[in-house]
Amino acid sequence: MPIASPIITVPLATDAGAFLKRHIVAFFMPNGMTPALWAQRVNGAAVNVQGHRPSIFQVTQVANANVHHRGRVYGWSGGGNFYQVSPNGAGDGTAYFLPWNVDSAYSLVIGNDASLFFNALMNGCSFGWNPGNGTVRVAHHNIRSSQGSTDNAAMLDAMSGYQGRLMRDDYRNLANGSGQATVIGVRVNGQWQIWSQVFSRPSPGRYNILSVRRLL
Repeated sequence: MPIASPIITVPLATDAGAFLKRHIVAFFMPNGMTPALWAQRVNGAAVNVQGHRPSIFQVTQVANANVHHRGRVYGWSGGGNFYQVSPNGAGDGTAYFLPWNVDSAYSLVIGNDASLFFNALMNGCSFGWNPGNGTVRVAHHNIRSSQGSTDNAAMLDAMSGYQGRLMRDDYRNLANGSGQATVIGVRVNGQWQIWSQVFSRPSPGRYNILSVRRLL
């Protein structure tokens, strides 16, 4: 059921790390993202000039999702929610979106036309970033090996020009190779913060938040 965007935008802007340690926020794109939607340019400018136009998005709370996080001493504590975000003209917020596709690479510049950025959920892809003067170039790579799985070494080589990288093996090797990662950007006082969140799904409806850290 769609819910108002402030339920995630306000806490992300206030303390993204604390919010992401208890709640999962993911850009899940089962039906893809149309090239026309993703490729919208600000004032028709090229990507390396002003970047992509933000999209209106909506937030949906995943029903019956049982989200757990690490307790203060040991074990797991519940009570978290799973929020999915998606580009949708019926929504009530704006954000930059970086999609993915099989054996493909996407990049864009996030600037001052929105205060949120969502990278497509990763379960085998890699993410890179290069900070600029109030902007950040971000990239999402999915490079396949001849065996059909993603190739971590090839993606590492392809992203050699990026200052920071979150590679497949950085997150998927958690939870016995089942880790998934989200990457979220929040613009605070004119500067972008980039956060990663790693979680697993040990059983149907159960999600464990394994790691949250600030990348930039």
